[in-house]
Amino acid sequence: MQLDIFMDERMKVLHALSLMHGGIAQVWAKNETNSVLSNTSTFSTLMGLLVGFERTFGDPDWERTVCTQLQHPQGDNGNEQIAHSQI
Repeated sequence: MQLDIFMDERMKVLHALSLMHGGIAQVWAKNETNSVLSNTSTFSTLMGLLVGFERTFGDPDWERTVCTQLQHPQGDNGNEQIAHSQI
């Protein structure tokens, strides 16, 4: 995305929200779009959008998740497990 083609931060946020399709993310994006358009949004920058998205959809215990994924890698043919055991 070329960020310099947008008139202001609000247009960047609206564009990013317009790219979210499918599932609960689409519902969330629609609600946030309505908030931005009605000037009631809790964020006004792309960074604010990212923080809001992470707060809504992020893993609240990401450190534990990463540790679990490193201990039990999932792969189609086990190559990840082999690579992990060689570390």
